Amino acid sequence: MPGKLQNQLNALRNTGRRFSYSGSQVLNDAGEVLVVNPATEEHGRFENLIWGNQFATPTVLAERSLFEECGLFDESLRTGEDWDLWLRFASKGPGACVAEALVSVRGSHRWQADEQQLSAYEYSVNRILARMFELASTHPALVPLTSKKSAVESWHYAVLAKSYLHARAFRLSAFYAVRSATKSLRGVKYLLSKDRSRSVNPESRHAGTEESRIRSEASTAFVPVPKATASSGSEGFQVSVVIRTYNRAAMLRDALETALTQTHPPREIVIVDDGSTDETPAVVKSYALTHPEIRYIASTSNLGPDRAARFGVEEAQFSHVAFLDSDDLWLPNHLEQAARVFEKDPEAALVFTSYGLVNAAREVLVEVVKEPHLVSDPMRQLLLKKIIVQPTRSVFRRQAVIDVGGVPLYPAAEDWVLAVLLAARFPRGIRHLNARTVFFRIHGSQSYSRPVEVQRTLLDASRYLLSNIPVEFKSLESRVVATNLLHCSIFLWQSGELGKAWRSCLRAVFLRPMSLTTSEFWKAFARLVIPPSLGRLVRQWKRNFQARSGLTSAATRML
Repeated sequence: MPGKLQNQLNALRNTGRRFSYSGSQVLNDAGEVLVVNPATEEHGRFENLIWGNQFATPTVLAERSLFEECGLFDESLRTGEDWDLWLRFASKGPGACVAEALVSVRGSHRWQADEQQLSAYEYSVNRILARMFELASTHPALVPLTSKKSAVESWHYAVLAKSYLHARAFRLSAFYAVRSATKSLRGVKYLLSKDRSRSVNPESRHAGTEESRIRSEASTAFVPVPKATASSGSEGFQVSVVIRTYNRAAMLRDALETALTQTHPPREIVIVDDGSTDETPAVVKSYALTHPEIRYIASTSNLGPDRAARFGVEEAQFSHVAFLDSDDLWLPNHLEQAARVFEKDPEAALVFTSYGLVNAAREVLVEVVKEPHLVSDPMRQLLLKKIIVQPTRSVFRRQAVIDVGGVPLYPAAEDWVLAVLLAARFPRGIRHLNARTVFFRIHGSQSYSRPVEVQRTLLDASRYLLSNIPVEFKSLESRVVATNLLHCSIFLWQSGELGKAWRSCLRAVFLRPMSLTTSEFWKAFARLVIPPSLGRLVRQWKRNFQARSGLTSAATRML
């Protein structure tokens, strides 16, 4: 609008503030005004911005020094990057308001999105929520706002629940509906209303509702039990173990036993049950009766391993998080080995150990799986999957995971994406211990037994990573995608889908002809020319030969 810049500059001069904002109006494609959004003084205050973004990006005018002090837009956020920046601005002081609508923006006055766009919004919301309260805790004038954390989280989770509902993603809607209810009653009015606006401060609109009513209105998703009180004064390596499980009651017993017999005991064991229909609740109950450190969080629907892991990290109370998948096994010194590293280097983001393989009956197949030595700056290694950091052998600094946005929502690829994001953010914070402290169990219900889903997820994850990593690694795009296609060809071959396996392999070669010179190609090709049944016999013969030769000690011993 004419005079926009002058009006906002005058507002800055008259108030002595460092950024200003104006009202706006929304136009449709024909240029007709859909809605006018006048600005108010409250919009530019941190205590109001915690409830959501209050103004459009073109309405903001800020001093250059404020950008230098607070930073620029966070490029890792796929949406909400403007809200994140306004929060940082407002933490330095409120903005100057020009109430008049000086900006016109095109779009809908109602927010609508598909499930993929909502996933990006969900990622940003969870990351910004973690940041905003960390920011508030470091500014004395904003510290009182930290008491509203549960209410604010409840509100934003309610927004996600309603948005997923309109996108017909019912399981995710139920998940966030109950998360909203278990945090606070603040988001209830929105959750049960017909309103779909994302930028309304519920402080002035909230009406109290009984918590029992919320639970009856929303389908049950992850419902956390009350947390034990974490010791705020304790020091050193304190770890929360997160076990995600789905219909693995028998194997869960084995995993729990290995977690409970650690030489460095965990402070808590958070079991995230992703909708099991077997005896999992009974197994957990039998252990929880004698082990108060066990917390059980159950879902009545299966939301996927990535969301279960993400929820486990969010619920964990202590400074470090160790994943133990319910089909895998730790040796007694696993946490002790990680503790030594973190105590020497408290700023390390990720410590992972070496691993072996066992079968479903816990017979050792491979004592130690060989892999390359981790270099000092491992970003390239991890991106190209020269080393794959599986969750069970990893221990994370919890705040580092939160800093990169939490566990990424890419089922069967969340471990790869998380490790790469951590390497990008903390290039000197990744540590590999040569000690074998973990055994992975090979069986028929693992994620790669569904290879078509895995392929789709890996390609989506590749696109996401390549848009969120340092620019010097973007030249590896074709190599990253080709590597994943070759890995998927092996998964497809293992499941007996030979035609799809060949197509995946050939896609990799057409995308990047130099794939013909890589070890990934020859590993895939060697399998594709051998029938799966013959391949299994060859692998069994190899293991037997290793056992006789002493290369794999005690190849048939039981763990």
